[in-house]
Amino acid sequence: DGVILRGVGSLLKAQMAWAHGEFADAACMYLWIALDAAHSVTLRKLRESGVQNPTAKDASAYFNAVVGFETPWEKFFEEDYSNRIRAIHPDNRFGAEVRPQLLADDFYELRHLLIPYFRYLITGVFVDPDAATKR
Repeated sequence: DGVILRGVGSLLKAQMAWAHGEFADAACMYLWIALDAAHSVTLRKLRESGVQNPTAKDASAYFNAVVGFETPWEKFFEEDYSNRIRAIHPDNRFGAEVRPQLLADDFYELRHLLIPYFRYLITGVFVDPDAATKR
């Protein structure tokens, strides 16, 4: 599946870019590509299950069901999409910024959830990334 492969490849590139601080912006961009891939695959799964014209809100509900907890987002990874808009579009609805502020947690939190979610999208098995720390 080309979309899954692009998403997983982008996750790998994000990790490699993050290892070099000067490429932190690029690392986030790779994660956003992976996020778009996860969104596309989620919408496809919803369509295959009979949902006609699934929305980002439907995708968020699907993700919540997979991970087993309620996220604070109304739409699929809503906060991460707004970060992407701020970083990629110099003049956007959030206001023009010379250099948008991206914090380390913008990278770590998204990566922390996307890796096990891609595992689920590929295998059908969700492994809680926090399971080891809950013991």
